[in-house]
Amino acid sequence: MFLGFAYHAQNMLLLRPFEEFASSRPIYGTALGMSDSDVTIAKGELRSWFMPNDIFPSDPIESIHIENQLTCAKLFDNYAKSIAGG
Repeated sequence: MFLGFAYHAQNMLLLRPFEEFASSRPIYGTALGMSDSDVTIAKGELRSWFMPNDIFPSDPIESIHIENQLTCAKLFDNYAKSIAGG
C-alpha cells in the first residue's frame, strides 16, 4: 500500500527489492493529481519488481491499483473489500 507517495525515482530506488519477488497481495496506492501517463510509468516500475506467481500469473499490472483521482480515505472506501481480503 502506497499512500501519499509521489513515486519519485529516488524513493523508488530506495524501496526496490534486490531481487524480483513473489507478492501474495495486490498493490494499492494513491497518486492524487498525478497524470494518467505518469501513473502508467509508476505502475510499470512496480510491475518490474515482481515475478509471476498465483496472484500475478503472468502480468502483475492487473493487480496494481494506483489511483490518481482518490484521496487516501477514498482509496480505502473504494477498495474496502479487496483490502480486507474478500
